[in-house]
Amino acid sequence: MSRNPFLANLTFALMTIVAAGLVFVVLRELMAFARLRKIDALQIQAVQARADGSRNAALALVSRLEAMYSNREELRWGRQTLAQAKAEVMDGDALLALAETEIIGPLDEKVKKRIAAASRQVAAATALVPLAFADVA
Repeated sequence: MSRNPFLANLTFALMTIVAAGLVFVVLRELMAFARLRKIDALQIQAVQARADGSRNAALALVSRLEAMYSNREELRWGRQTLAQAKAEVMDGDALLALAETEIIGPLDEKVKKRIAAASRQVAAATALVPLAFADVA
């Protein structure tokens, strides 16, 4: 290192970039786990609200759903529809069904499209890469 300071500085810079990348990946994963905890809590609340059947429990869940997805532009129309219908729907189960249709439904469709695209990509890769080449390499 003392013989070639350029290589030492280059090694230090590359190690710093790798370390920063690892920190970024770890932070992203921690944020994903926090989001999964929120979704799990929402699911537990939804099961309780469905079992209870009360309008207040459904309203609390719907409010949390709206807050969670407030920054999703593709759900704006569904949130507006749900906000208009909240005052009119008096049944807790009907309110939960409406929230599922207006907020969760579009997200489910988006996920189904992503899963289909990923499965097509895996199928194409499997068809294009013969197993014999993988065994030889």
